[in-house]
Amino acid sequence: MNTNSKVIQGDGALYKIEVVIDAESWANLDLVVKGGDDYPAKNVKVVTSDKVGYLPPVWLVREDKEDGSIEVNFGKVYNPSTSTSTIVLEVAFNTDPSTAAADYTVTCTIGGDDVEMPDFTVEENVR
Repeated sequence: MNTNSKVIQGDGALYKIEVVIDAESWANLDLVVKGGDDYPAKNVKVVTSDKVGYLPPVWLVREDKEDGSIEVNFGKVYNPSTSTSTIVLEVAFNTDPSTAAADYTVTCTIGGDDVEMPDFTVEENVR
């Protein structure tokens, strides 16, 4: 979910991703996010982690790649509960002040599966 699909040049687009893990199940939470040269992925953080086994801190498992993507290798996470658990992640993309007013696409995979991330629109900064 993009919390604001319209972004002013130089601001950022913030996405929240909810990952639901079935009861007494494992889930691969290895995350890869990528924007473009003028709108790179800048931050990934865990907002909530519900009832799951150990989830390492992002700074410990994050790697910035040469192609501009960010990999966060949380690995496999276990939900020991008898009910589903939800992990909420935030992913931020920054835009350069000179980014052209247009629609931009970001990509994300979790556990090797594509996550549908809506485009965001950069609007001209008229201040």
